[in-house]
Amino acid sequence: MPICYTIDRTRQLVVTTCSGRVTYDDLLEHARRLRGDPEFDPELSELIDARNFSSTNLNAALLGSFSEVTDPFAIDSRRAVVAESDFAFGIGRMYQALRVSENFGVFRTTGEAWRWLATGSQG
Repeated sequence: MPICYTIDRTRQLVVTTCSGRVTYDDLLEHARRLRGDPEFDPELSELIDARNFSSTNLNAALLGSFSEVTDPFAIDSRRAVVAESDFAFGIGRMYQALRVSENFGVFRTTGEAWRWLATGSQG
């Protein structure tokens, strides 16, 4: 699977890992699996590890639809994307703009993402 996740209830966190080619259908399936997981709560924070994300069919229209209709997380849920490549960083920033939430951040390193999730301040 190009998207997998673990739920850490102690940290109130979902860790999602994206690897290789991630399609819109993969994103929809991920949302469906999360919603069906008895451990999932839409208010949990999320760390999205996109360091091995390499390609996609996602575009602004698909991401906008996912954000408005399908995203399983609450709008005030804290979420951080780790994206080392310019490609993954760009997709993360596109979703950040479409999500229109101060609680969504995109970072180059895991350390930056963890600090932001813990403190709530970016930069």
